[in-house]
Amino acid sequence: MFRGKYVIFYTGIIFFFCALTICEAKPNIKLGNSSTWTVTINSVAAPGLDVTNEFYTGDTDYYWSIFNAKKNAGIRLDMERDTASWNSDIHIYVIRLTAGDGPGVPSGGTTYQEITSSTTTFFSTTDTCPNIYFKYRMDGVTAGVLAATTYTTTITYTGVDI
Repeated sequence: MFRGKYVIFYTGIIFFFCALTICEAKPNIKLGNSSTWTVTINSVAAPGLDVTNEFYTGDTDYYWSIFNAKKNAGIRLDMERDTASWNSDIHIYVIRLTAGDGPGVPSGGTTYQEITSSTTTFFSTTDTCPNIYFKYRMDGVTAGVLAATTYTTTITYTGVDI
Protein backbone atom coordinates (compact mmCIF):
# COMPACT_ATOMS: atom_id res chain seq x y z
CA MET A 1 0.00 0.00 0.00
CA PHE A 2 2.71 2.50 0.96
CA ARG A 3 5.45 0.84 -1.10
CA GLY A 4 7.39 3.44 -3.01
CA LYS A 5 6.11 6.39 -0.94
CA TYR A 6 8.77 8.95 -0.26
CA VAL A 7 8.29 10.86 2.96
CA ILE A 8 10.60 13.48 4.40
CA PHE A 9 10.41 14.72 7.96
CA TYR A 10 12.20 18.02 8.28
CA THR A 11 13.11 19.69 11.52
CA GLY A 12 14.55 23.18 11.31
CA ILE A 13 16.06 24.97 14.25
CA ILE A 14 15.79 28.70 14.61
CA PHE A 15 17.94 30.40 17.17
CA PHE A 16 17.23 33.81 18.51
CA PHE A 17 20.69 35.32 18.63
CA CYS A 18 20.44 37.75 21.48
CA ALA A 19 22.82 40.70 21.38
CA LEU A 20 23.77 43.47 23.75
CA THR A 21 21.24 46.26 24.01
CA ILE A 22 21.71 49.76 25.39
CA CYS A 23 19.86 48.98 28.62
CA GLU A 24 20.66 45.36 29.29
CA ALA A 25 22.94 42.53 28.17
CA LYS A 26 21.34 39.33 26.85
CA PRO A 27 22.75 35.82 26.52
CA ASN A 28 24.14 34.91 23.12
CA ILE A 29 23.35 31.40 21.85
CA LYS A 30 25.19 30.11 18.79
CA LEU A 31 24.48 26.89 16.91
CA GLY A 32 27.75 25.07 16.43
CA ASN A 33 26.97 23.21 13.21
CA SER A 34 24.07 21.85 11.13
CA SER A 35 20.67 23.37 11.77
CA THR A 36 18.42 20.79 10.10
CA TRP A 37 17.55 17.16 10.58
CA THR A 38 15.89 15.25 7.75
CA VAL A 39 14.51 11.73 8.12
CA THR A 40 13.54 9.97 4.90
CA ILE A 41 11.20 6.97 4.93
CA ASN A 42 11.08 5.35 1.50
CA SER A 43 8.39 2.73 1.99
CA VAL A 44 6.77 0.19 4.24
CA ALA A 45 8.24 -3.28 3.63
CA ALA A 46 4.91 -5.06 3.07
CA PRO A 47 1.20 -4.62 3.79
CA GLY A 48 0.52 -5.06 7.49
CA LEU A 49 4.10 -4.22 8.48
CA ASP A 50 5.01 -0.94 10.11
CA VAL A 51 7.93 1.42 9.73
CA THR A 52 10.66 1.98 12.29
CA ASN A 53 8.96 3.87 15.12
CA GLU A 54 11.95 5.77 16.55
CA PHE A 55 14.62 7.84 14.85
CA TYR A 56 17.68 9.46 16.49
CA THR A 57 20.31 12.00 15.52
CA GLY A 58 23.94 11.23 16.28
CA ASP A 59 25.58 12.11 19.60
CA THR A 60 27.82 14.77 18.06
CA ASP A 61 25.56 16.12 15.30
CA TYR A 62 24.41 19.24 17.15
CA TYR A 63 25.85 21.56 19.77
CA TRP A 64 25.32 25.01 21.22
CA SER A 65 27.71 27.58 22.60
CA ILE A 66 26.04 29.81 25.17
CA PHE A 67 27.79 33.03 26.13
CA ASN A 68 26.68 35.04 29.14
CA ALA A 69 26.98 38.73 28.36
CA LYS A 70 25.48 39.71 31.71
CA LYS A 71 27.81 38.53 34.46
CA ASN A 72 26.40 37.23 37.75
CA ALA A 73 23.23 36.07 36.02
CA GLY A 74 22.16 32.64 34.92
CA ILE A 75 20.81 31.69 31.51
CA ARG A 76 17.70 29.62 30.81
CA LEU A 77 17.16 27.98 27.42
CA ASP A 78 13.47 27.76 26.48
CA MET A 79 12.10 25.78 23.52
CA GLU A 80 8.92 25.35 21.50
CA ARG A 81 7.92 24.18 18.02
CA ASP A 82 5.27 25.07 15.49
CA THR A 83 2.63 22.57 14.43
CA ALA A 84 1.45 24.08 11.14
CA SER A 85 2.43 21.16 8.89
CA TRP A 86 3.04 18.42 11.42
CA ASN A 87 1.16 15.27 12.34
CA SER A 88 0.22 15.33 16.04
CA ASP A 89 0.96 11.57 16.34
CA ILE A 90 4.67 12.22 15.71
CA HIS A 91 6.64 13.46 18.73
CA ILE A 92 10.06 15.12 18.86
CA TYR A 93 12.28 15.04 21.95
CA VAL A 94 15.64 16.57 22.82
CA ILE A 95 18.29 15.65 25.41
CA ARG A 96 21.42 17.48 26.59
CA LEU A 97 24.37 15.07 26.36
CA THR A 98 27.22 17.13 27.85
CA ALA A 99 27.83 19.94 30.33
CA GLY A 100 29.95 21.88 27.83
CA ASP A 101 33.26 23.63 28.39
CA GLY A 102 33.79 26.75 30.43
CA PRO A 103 32.74 28.07 33.83
CA GLY A 104 28.98 27.49 33.47
CA VAL A 105 27.23 24.65 35.28
CA PRO A 106 24.18 23.43 33.31
CA SER A 107 21.16 22.09 35.17
CA GLY A 108 18.40 19.95 33.64
CA GLY A 109 17.88 18.57 30.17
CA THR A 110 19.61 15.24 30.85
CA THR A 111 16.51 13.16 30.09
CA TYR A 112 14.53 13.31 26.87
CA GLN A 113 12.04 16.18 26.95
CA GLU A 114 9.26 16.51 24.40
CA ILE A 115 9.30 19.70 22.34
CA THR A 116 5.70 20.91 22.09
CA SER A 117 3.85 23.97 20.85
CA SER A 118 4.02 25.43 24.38
CA THR A 119 7.15 27.20 25.59
CA THR A 120 8.99 25.00 28.08
CA THR A 121 12.40 25.22 29.72
CA PHE A 122 15.00 22.83 28.32
CA PHE A 123 17.84 23.61 30.77
CA SER A 124 19.60 26.47 32.53
CA THR A 125 23.23 27.33 33.21
CA THR A 126 25.06 29.57 35.65
CA ASP A 127 27.43 31.11 33.08
CA THR A 128 29.08 30.70 29.67
CA CYS A 129 28.98 27.10 28.33
CA PRO A 130 30.54 26.49 24.92
CA ASN A 131 30.11 23.10 23.22
CA ILE A 132 26.98 21.68 24.85
CA TYR A 133 26.05 18.66 22.73
CA PHE A 134 22.42 17.63 22.31
CA LYS A 135 20.47 14.95 20.46
CA TYR A 136 16.98 14.61 18.98
CA ARG A 137 14.61 11.63 19.05
CA MET A 138 11.45 11.31 16.98
CA ASP A 139 8.79 8.66 17.55
CA GLY A 140 5.18 7.90 16.70
CA VAL A 141 5.94 7.31 13.02
CA THR A 142 3.61 4.62 11.69
CA ALA A 143 2.23 3.62 8.31
CA GLY A 144 -0.98 5.38 9.30
CA VAL A 145 0.67 8.80 9.58
CA LEU A 146 2.46 8.52 6.23
CA ALA A 147 -0.54 9.72 4.25
CA ALA A 148 1.07 13.12 3.59
CA THR A 149 4.31 13.44 1.65
CA THR A 150 6.16 15.85 3.92
CA TYR A 151 5.84 17.01 7.51
CA THR A 152 7.79 20.07 8.64
CA THR A 153 8.26 21.72 12.01
CA THR A 154 10.45 24.53 13.26
CA ILE A 155 11.94 24.41 16.72
CA THR A 156 12.68 27.74 18.38
CA TYR A 157 15.15 28.09 21.26
CA THR A 158 15.28 31.30 23.26
CA GLY A 159 17.94 32.33 25.77
CA VAL A 160 16.62 34.17 28.82
CA ASP A 161 18.57 35.86 31.64
CA ILE A 162 17.54 34.52 35.03
